[in-house]
Amino acid sequence: MYWYYLEAVQELPIGTDEAWQFLTNAKNLEFLTPEPMNLTIKSSNTTPLYTGKILHYSVTPLPLYKTLWVSEITSYIEGKLFADKQLYGPYKSWNHEHEVTQSKAGSTIIDRVYFQMPFGILGGFVYNLIVRRALFKAFSFRKSQLIKLYPSDENLQYSFQLKRIKA
Repeated sequence: MYWYYLEAVQELPIGTDEAWQFLTNAKNLEFLTPEPMNLTIKSSNTTPLYTGKILHYSVTPLPLYKTLWVSEITSYIEGKLFADKQLYGPYKSWNHEHEVTQSKAGSTIIDRVYFQMPFGILGGFVYNLIVRRALFKAFSFRKSQLIKLYPSDENLQYSFQLKRIKA
């Protein structure tokens, strides 16, 4: 059984307050998610975020596999960081931390995700065949959407890493 770690870091030419307001509006997930994933927010009240808030989404994480994703906000530090945990969804475990920091260009958003695949060894095969590439594509799409929304002439920092951790 493996744990996986994903980290995406993207610098934006906007202040931390604007980055925070964008990031904490759950409705923006639809804009940041590739169309084939068909992410739809099912929760009627998505703002404000706070520790304990439950959010519901419909998502197609893999072709021909549509599921409900239920997450809980597990920590919330206004203007700095919030974390969510999947309560129900496609992963065995998914813990996602979102952080906003100040940078020379304006702000940096940092995503850190620890997750496990379901179905033991079979989940490991699915990860290698499909999920790894799908996560890379999803975060690449997110990067391009944020660049379109907040264009800049500067060469802004972006990094993405995804690795397996033995449990």
